[in-house]
Amino acid sequence: MRRTGLRERSAAGRRTPRVVAGFGRNSSWRPHHHDGAHTHTPLHSSRSTIRIGNVSANSDDKRQLYETDTTMNVDVTTHKIIAAPVSSVAAFASEPDNAPQWYVNIRSVQWQTPRPLQIGSRFAFVAQFLGRRLEYVYQVVEYTPDKRLVMRTADGPFPMETTYEWEPTETATRMTLRNRGTPSGFSRIMAPFMSAAMRRANQKDLAALKALLEAK
Repeated sequence: MRRTGLRERSAAGRRTPRVVAGFGRNSSWRPHHHDGAHTHTPLHSSRSTIRIGNVSANSDDKRQLYETDTTMNVDVTTHKIIAAPVSSVAAFASEPDNAPQWYVNIRSVQWQTPRPLQIGSRFAFVAQFLGRRLEYVYQVVEYTPDKRLVMRTADGPFPMETTYEWEPTETATRMTLRNRGTPSGFSRIMAPFMSAAMRRANQKDLAALKALLEAK
C-alpha cells in the first residue's frame, strides 16, 4: 500500500513535491525558492506591505517577521482642564524646550531648525518608554497658535503623530493630547499593553502640565 505524504518519483525520475493540505495542485500556493530554502508563497496576496522600523517587508518576507516585529495601531486621546488662559497653556505646551518639564518619558530635546516654532520646524527627542530608549525627530505639520499643533515622525521604531488642541472654557482651558501611529519594533501582542501604558503616561503628562501652569 502506498503511504500518503511521502515523496514520490515521477516517470521521469524526478521527485514531486509532497502534497500537504491547502498546498495541493489546485491550491493558489506554489513552491518558491529563496536562498536555497523551499518555502511556499501565494500567487495572489491581498496583504499590504508592513514596516519594521525603516524596513519594508512584502509577503515573501512576512513569514520570518510575524513572530517578532509586526506593526500595530495605537490611538490614545486624553483631556485635561487647566485653570489658566488658553494663551498661557498653548505657549508653554507648544514650546519644545519645555517638554522635559511635563513629559514623564522625555529626557531631552534638540532643535534641528531655527526658532521660532512654525510649520516645518524639526526637533529631536530622546525618550524612555517601556524600558526602551527611543530617539526620534518630530516635524511640525500643522500649527494654529492657541488652537492646534500637529507633529509627526516616521523615523525610528515609534512612527507617531502627536496633536495638541486648546479650547477655552468659562474659567479655564481644555487641552487635548492625542497620540496615534503604528509603532514597530514591538510585538503585536504588546498593542493593548502599549495603549494602556501610553494612556497612563499621557494622563501623568497633562497632570504635570496642569500643576506647573496652575502654580504660576
